[in-house]
Amino acid sequence: MGTADDAILANKLGQLYQEIATTLEDYLHAHAGDMEKQDRDLLGERVSGLLDFSDKFFSLSDRIAFAGSDTAFNGVTAAAQSAKEAIRHIAAVNKVINITADVITLAASILTQNGAAVVEAVRSIIGDVKS
Repeated sequence: MGTADDAILANKLGQLYQEIATTLEDYLHAHAGDMEKQDRDLLGERVSGLLDFSDKFFSLSDRIAFAGSDTAFNGVTAAAQSAKEAIRHIAAVNKVINITADVITLAASILTQNGAAVVEAVRSIIGDVKS
């Protein structure tokens, strides 16, 4: 991946993580009355965490590439997008908690430049969305 491609990817990931945080926040407000306090608190923390990752992606620009990143990033955007869509339509809070954990793991894997962990996180997102 060239530096222009890296910057584009970092910006797309930043935007996507902002969108996921907003979607999760909307979910939290819509279902807050049906949730346990600990679940509300956890999802609130996840909103903040997703926004933090968004900021990190925006700041990375051309530094996000690593060995094998081309291969590792093939499914990243699609998986994160499917997670965002799933959050909009899932009523079970435990499933939303699992999906957001996967999305946060994906971001951490990207930032630590761990290609194998990126691939595994993408698989986890897809699996949790489909279950």
